[in-house]
Amino acid sequence: MRIAIVGAGLAGVCTAYELAAAGHAVTVFERRASVAEEASFAPSGLLAPALALPGLLPARNLGTLRWRWSRRQARRSPAQAAREAQALQLARLGHQRLQALRRALPLDDEAADGVLMLLREAKHLAALQPRLDVLAAAGLAVQVIDAAACRQREPGLNAEAPLHGGLVLGPGSVGNGRLFAQQLRAQAQRLGAAFRFHSLVTGLRAESRSVLLSHEPTSAGPAATRREAGDTQPQALCPQTESFDSVVLCAAQGALPLLQAAGQAPPFASTSDATLTLPLRVLEAHPELGPQAGMLDAREGIAIARIGQRVRVTGPVEAADHAHLHKALQHWLPGCVQQGQMQASTRQRLLMPDGLPVVGASALPGVWLLLGQGGEAGQGWSLACGAARVLADCLAGLTPELDISALSAARS
Repeated sequence: MRIAIVGAGLAGVCTAYELAAAGHAVTVFERRASVAEEASFAPSGLLAPALALPGLLPARNLGTLRWRWSRRQARRSPAQAAREAQALQLARLGHQRLQALRRALPLDDEAADGVLMLLREAKHLAALQPRLDVLAAAGLAVQVIDAAACRQREPGLNAEAPLHGGLVLGPGSVGNGRLFAQQLRAQAQRLGAAFRFHSLVTGLRAESRSVLLSHEPTSAGPAATRREAGDTQPQALCPQTESFDSVVLCAAQGALPLLQAAGQAPPFASTSDATLTLPLRVLEAHPELGPQAGMLDAREGIAIARIGQRVRVTGPVEAADHAHLHKALQHWLPGCVQQGQMQASTRQRLLMPDGLPVVGASALPGVWLLLGQGGEAGQGWSLACGAARVLADCLAGLTPELDISALSAARS
């Protein structure tokens, strides 16, 4: 089949690879200059299927009053348990698929094993117990350890920081999401996938057994004709409409106007993450400086990860100077980075009221969705890998490995 993918973040690139590997003719449309330029530019780097479960981190105050009411109602719905169970199985499948890709392909995304959730007080563990029961029922290993064991796993932890214990979220790892997307893009291109950058998709229309996709260049003048390094198709010079057998929307913010124009608008809210990436301070006398892999502050909802020789700190946007991220890093891992070479960025993500992704067919014939996979923890990499694998089966008319019906856009 001829399949178009809208969006070249982690979700779009994973989907492009899976569909190209299945023998389809794949074209990816991306409004930016390369892959992973928006929400996937500097993700937290944490990879743990358990983080697909809503309620592990503090809820953010976002959206309208009506949306927040919808969030309360969704979490109390009898259908929420089934939705959470399917999302956790999808995240576990995605983590397995990611490990398989790392073994089978020449990928080096600066991976390291381990994700540790830090609990400052005993009450934090007690508050999380109902969520831990859900994870146990889903077959996901969560090991409760004391403060001494936390410091043994992460010897760089501040000895003076109050620490009751931690949760080892297994299977867990960290990695460089943008680097992974860049490398997997090359593998998708090797299989025949085409990428069109600086291309804005402006409309979708179902017609007979095909989907008409309209797109136009995002830049004018000489830049509009430039061919991107490694690109397999030149950029269009003017608005065009092309026919595809199916279209998969993976563009997050860019997908909303397309869905609204088609008369389908899932009740997404937009949430923002702030990220600091700093060089790790390497001292022979103190080799334990910095994180060994990934950790989460359960009270503050802030992630800290080692990405190669860098440290990445990610959390909700609070202030322009990101002081809360600096404070968390200094609290847990004092003196571990070189402050003068900091890179700061922000990203916007979509979040459904139930905190779970939208995966599956849309109301528009031939159009499929993979949106909102970041969830509350902003950790959508595992879900993207799993959803891409399942969608590849669905588009081919095969019975997918997992049932994802509870994650459809039609859920109430």
